[in-house]
Amino acid sequence: MLVKLNVMERLLLLNVLPERGNAVTLRIVNQLRERLSFTEADIEQYDVVADGEQVRWNIEKGEAETEIKIGSVAHRTIVDALEELDKNEELELQHLSLLDKFEIGED
Repeated sequence: MLVKLNVMERLLLLNVLPERGNAVTLRIVNQLRERLSFTEADIEQYDVVADGEQVRWNIEKGEAETEIKIGSVAHRTIVDALEELDKNEELELQHLSLLDKFEIGED
């Protein structure tokens, strides 16, 4: 499946992906991290600057969405991670667009 994500959403997903799991999950997470990460073209297009642990970008340009290929297992991993944040009441307003895109909490 292809999911359209802006700069903020890509960064948020990079931060919610699990760092532990079984071998299959870790390989899928690693592939997904590569897809979510920024290419040289992205860095130039969105004026991305990494300063220590902070990442800044041109907000106006960063609203543009990039299509990211996400397989079914990677999709399930993302949904599980977001649902865990939801269950632990650790979601923030900035996560809302991801919840909508991955159809979480729409019951």
